[in-house]
Amino acid sequence: MSLSFFDPRKMDRFRLVDSQLTGTSGDSWGIELVLRALAGSRAPVLPTPDGMSIDHGQYLAYWHGLHFLAVARLGWKDPGSGLRAWYDQGRPEGDPTLDFISSVWGADKTLDIYLAWATLNHEHVSNLEPGKPSRAPSEVWQRWARGIQDRRDLELLTGGGNPPHLGSALDETTSIRDAGHQSVLTITDSRTRRGVFLTGEEGFYEDLTNRWSELPEVAPSNWRIDVFNRQLGFIGTYRKSRATGRLHVGKHSVHMLGN
Repeated sequence: MSLSFFDPRKMDRFRLVDSQLTGTSGDSWGIELVLRALAGSRAPVLPTPDGMSIDHGQYLAYWHGLHFLAVARLGWKDPGSGLRAWYDQGRPEGDPTLDFISSVWGADKTLDIYLAWATLNHEHVSNLEPGKPSRAPSEVWQRWARGIQDRRDLELLTGGGNPPHLGSALDETTSIRDAGHQSVLTITDSRTRRGVFLTGEEGFYEDLTNRWSELPEVAPSNWRIDVFNRQLGFIGTYRKSRATGRLHVGKHSVHMLGN
C-alpha cells in the first residue's frame, strides 16, 4: 500500500472540509482518515508526526488514529501487551490492521514510542476488568521502554500519564455516530451467519455490543457483522470473541494478544 502524508501547510483547509463531510471535529478526524484508508480510499492518511511542525489538533489525530486501531478494531483492552506479543513474534505480516499500523506508524518510526508509552504507563493504559490479572511488562521490556523514553522524540507522548487523552474502545468510537438516526442491525444470511450494522446516535462499539444479543444464539461468536456509517462508509467486519466478550476485526488469535 502506497501512503502519503498531509502537507501541514494545507491541514487547516483539509480539516474544515473534513468536518463538513462528517459532522465531527476534535480528536475524531484522525480516526476518520484511518477508516477511509482502510476502506480503500486514495486520500492521504495522516499528518507528519514531527512534533516541530504540527499543531495540537494534528498531534491528537495522529495518536488517536493508532489507538483506535488497537482498542476498537483489534479489540485490545491492553494495547501494550498486544504489541509486545506481536513484537516478540517478530512482527509477522498477514493481519490487515497490524500491516496497516506497520506501514504508517512503523514507517514513521513512531510505533516504538507508542509501545514504550503503553509499557511505562501499563496500569493506566490497559482497560482490563477489575480483578483480572494484569500481564505486567517484563523487566526486559521495561528497560527497553526506558531506553526509548530517553530519546527526545518521546516528548510526543509525555506530559502526564495520558497526554493525548487516549481512551477505551467505547471512548474512541463515541464520535463515530449518525446524529438523528437509530442504529439498524440486519441479518443478511443466517446460514453463513452474516449481517449488517448501520450505526446510529451512539458510539458503534458499545451499541453493537449491546445489540449482539438480538442475533440468534446458535454459535453467536461465529457471526460476522459488516459495520457501516452513513457518512464514513464501511468501518469493518466485526466478530464477538467468546473468550473476551469483545468485538474485534480479524483473526481471534490476534485479538487475544492484547486481552
